Amino acid sequence: MSSPFSGGCLCGAIRFECHGSPIAAVFCHCRNCQKAHAAPFAALVLVPPGSIELVAGEPKRHHMVADSGAAIFREFCGQCGTHLFSGGAAFPQFKSLMIVVLDDPAAISPVAHVWTEHLIKWACVDDGLPRFSKQPEMAELERLWSERLDGPA
Repeated sequence: MSSPFSGGCLCGAIRFECHGSPIAAVFCHCRNCQKAHAAPFAALVLVPPGSIELVAGEPKRHHMVADSGAAIFREFCGQCGTHLFSGGAAFPQFKSLMIVVLDDPAAISPVAHVWTEHLIKWACVDDGLPRFSKQPEMAELERLWSERLDGPA
C-alpha cells in the first residue's frame, strides 16, 4: 500500500491519515489483543509512530502491560469504542494500526502470525504464513515484509 492511506472509527468521530510506509503487518494472537478486539487475533500494520495524522477527533488512551511484560498503550474512539492504534516503549520505532479500520483494509496483508503460544485451537489458521510463538525480532518481520513487496532476494 502506498502512502498516504486513511481510515477511521466505526462512528466516524475519529479519522486519520498515515503518511509513512508500513514496516510490516502481522496477525497478533497475544491475550491482550484477543481481549482488546474480542476476537481470536488482531490484524496489525506497523508504521512509523509520527506518520499518523489525526484529521478528526482525538482517541482515548488506555495503558497496560503486554504479555511480554512491557508497558503498552491502546488508543480507541471514546464514542464507539473502536480500537485504532497501539504502541509501547519496547518498540518505539513503530506504532500498530488496526488494519480493519483502514478505508481499504484489503490493501494490506499480514506476513506472519505472532504470539501463537496463545493461538486458540478453534480459530482455524491455515494460511501457510510463518508462525512465531512469541514476538520475533523486528528484523525478521521486516525481512518477511520486504520479501512480500519485492519477492525473495
